[in-house]
Amino acid sequence: MRQQIVLLVNGSPITDLDIARREKFLEMSNHKKPSRQEAINSLVDETLELKEAASYSLEVTDADVQSAYDNVAENMGVDAQKLTQILTNGGASADTLKHRLKAQIAWTTLVRGRFKVSLEIADKEVEAELQLHQPQDNALVGYEQSKTDAPGLKEVRDKMFEKEFGAKANRYLADLRRQAMIEYKSSATNGKSYNAGDAVSVFPENARSVIDQLMAAPSVTPITAGVPVADGLRGSAHPPETLSGKTSALTALQYAAEQGQPVAQWKLGRMYADGDGVPRDDVRAFNYFSQIANSHPDEAPGTPQARFVANAFVALGHYYLTGIPNSKIAADRARARDMFGYAATYFGDADAQYELGRLYLTGTPGDPHQAARWLQLAATKGHCRAEVALGDLLFQGQVVPRQAARGLMWLTLGRDCAGADETWVKPVYDNAFKRASDDERALALVFLEDWLKGRRD
Repeated sequence: MRQQIVLLVNGSPITDLDIARREKFLEMSNHKKPSRQEAINSLVDETLELKEAASYSLEVTDADVQSAYDNVAENMGVDAQKLTQILTNGGASADTLKHRLKAQIAWTTLVRGRFKVSLEIADKEVEAELQLHQPQDNALVGYEQSKTDAPGLKEVRDKMFEKEFGAKANRYLADLRRQAMIEYKSSATNGKSYNAGDAVSVFPENARSVIDQLMAAPSVTPITAGVPVADGLRGSAHPPETLSGKTSALTALQYAAEQGQPVAQWKLGRMYADGDGVPRDDVRAFNYFSQIANSHPDEAPGTPQARFVANAFVALGHYYLTGIPNSKIAADRARARDMFGYAATYFGDADAQYELGRLYLTGTPGDPHQAARWLQLAATKGHCRAEVALGDLLFQGQVVPRQAARGLMWLTLGRDCAGADETWVKPVYDNAFKRASDDERALALVFLEDWLKGRRD
């Protein structure tokens, strides 16, 4: 049977038969018929993974693949021969599954090898996560867990490792997609070549340029603690970029947003929320953020798009806190908590964790222990305002057991990373430092040196 080459991925062919069999395989695996593009994307990713592994002289032997294939069969309660028959009868083939297994083995080995050191999880991070899942009466912030892998601690460490591993792998693969050259051979594309990022939908050149600027922007800016919610929303999560030709950029973004591009939708949401180059329109901003939240809630954490999706949930949380005047969007504190909670737990977003901590502090009834846990998770990520809020909470000791030295440590970290416009931070720090005893100041310095050493290591 003659096979027609549909596309080349960095020079490697993918045929119509490959795609047809992958469609059948995905349908058998997920019990849902996939689109042709989903099958193509799956094959493209595997090709990129295998090529990257080969560039590091990492080869997967046929014996390794067969062993993995046999394990799949055993887990299904059949032998390898029967598995091959099942795949063939379903319209796929043994080679389809073996190609996927080979890519998985190569990719996992490559990512673990390249990021082994950076994937090591610090004890303090494990303890912060463990405290989040402890019963309330046993979960005091700052409680010194044993440094050994006691029951529960190892399980949390393993889960954190897998989450971090997945994030590293996703970012790595996303970079390969952007750098790859996809050449379609079918008449539908007239034989043109596109970057892998354009395989699903090809945007006009100016739209792609705007989106690329956003994807390359620095991490989102945390929201200021202790400022009015409306001001926090206007100042939140706005990666700085300079776009020439506002009208052209707006048209390009609108086109990309209509195609379902979440980064373009996010940028438009921020523009309308801030009145940046367009009349301020909170309802329109809310709708753009809602489109992202509804369409991309399962975006893999750690991917380039994930931070924009997470921030869309945070923006929606702020809108639900205050409501939007003269609209159907009423203030709904429970809904706001849902928005912050999803971004805080699924994406591990520091802004969301900080906002969730504030909600637990100011809620009726409040939950100071939950507030301290979420603030600590955000502070551990270097969220400046969370550091200040957590430090003040621990130093004051009014709603959680007082830990003056640890609180002063967090306040010091928050003071040092506060922006020039955050003038409220220094008086909070100065007040605590003035009230602290000499012993508390000395112990805070020990804690601070230990913390900074851990961050450097």
